[in-house]
Amino acid sequence: MGGKEYHIILIEDNKGDAHLLEEILADTGLAHEVDWFRDGPSAMKFFSDGGAADLIILDLNLPGMSGHEIISFFTQQRICVETPIAVVTGSTYPEDIARAKRGCVDRYLIKPMTLKEMEDTTVALREMLLGERTCN
Repeated sequence: MGGKEYHIILIEDNKGDAHLLEEILADTGLAHEVDWFRDGPSAMKFFSDGGAADLIILDLNLPGMSGHEIISFFTQQRICVETPIAVVTGSTYPEDIARAKRGCVDRYLIKPMTLKEMEDTTVALREMLLGERTCN
């Protein structure tokens, strides 16, 4: 493909959802590498050990630790200053959306179910990788 290869951290416990997100990322047309973490503590360890990424994709409903706790970690560690974060979750609860946006989340996306939603998610993630941070 040429050009930059983006490093993406995917924090998602559901294998099917992880594969769907990897397909969506492939549809961005941008060269990338995905490191997949199935829980919050392993992702937090990656960053605590000096790991970095061009984009973090985070589910809120994870085993043992909520995505909100991970967002708090990213905020406290100032990881989100340099790295955009997209929450991609099934939660449409207004409290979850508001809480995520009070943290350092750039985009709150509902897990895509339809082709149109998948296309919209592809566009949003591509924009984030290309440096368009909108915090919406």
